[in-house]
Amino acid sequence: MCDMAIVAVKTNYNTDDEGITLLILESTMEEFNKGVPLKKIGMKSQDTAELFFDNVKVPNENRLGDEKMGFKITMQELARERLTVGIMAVAIAEDAIENIITH
Repeated sequence: MCDMAIVAVKTNYNTDDEGITLLILESTMEEFNKGVPLKKIGMKSQDTAELFFDNVKVPNENRLGDEKMGFKITMQELARERLTVGIMAVAIAEDAIENIITH
């Protein structure tokens, strides 16, 4: 259902450089296709599907951050996301316990 996706791509295949760059891909771009939503066990409100790219032309202004800095950017944000998910899990567990006690 996404209208855009942030994709981590390896930008230097011909060197030893492991440079990863983040690109913003819009669903309207030619050769960017989405598969059918996957059936998931949890977090069903967040749809998940395969994304297919076949020679998608991405303009330079769709780069997120500097070239080859994608891994560093991702690691900075991943810690925040993990903390958010942990807080959410604790809040859900507390609510479940409270419902059990009061009912």
